[in-house]
Amino acid sequence: MISTSNFFEPETKLLFSEEDIVALDELGKQLGKPSVIEAQKNYNIIHDRLHSEQDLFSGVERCAGESVSEMMKIVETTRRSKLGEGEEALLVRIFPSFKHYVTLMYALDADETSIAVDQFKSFLKGPPNHPTKDRTKVLLKFCLDYLDEVLTELWNE
Repeated sequence: MISTSNFFEPETKLLFSEEDIVALDELGKQLGKPSVIEAQKNYNIIHDRLHSEQDLFSGVERCAGESVSEMMKIVETTRRSKLGEGEEALLVRIFPSFKHYVTLMYALDADETSIAVDQFKSFLKGPPNHPTKDRTKVLLKFCLDYLDEVLTELWNE
């Protein structure tokens, strides 16, 4: 139980009662083994912290995803004659918030952030049988390059 953090009976998978844990702890003390009670407390603390961080990462990832959705909307709806307005919206409003969220994600889990950014890029590109239409022929590449730039900058820091 100490090495696996599994506090249940191996065959039946039934959780040990508190009385069972106390009895096992006393037996372990007699044999010079570490405390099962302490192992269970530490497991609960680590387990709670891990779930809290996962929930936090997921929440921030959803916020970054909203920024990517806004990027997509601008890429798909901006006409060539309004390219400047599209670029301005990306540079002033959307890119800064995306970078903020990705920086928060990176602080929580660098590897998961890299995976998330790759998924964001795939979303922006669209599926192979129906790629994203960029009327400007510029904004999609601009967004994809920015996502790469943000991730590279974080990895280099």
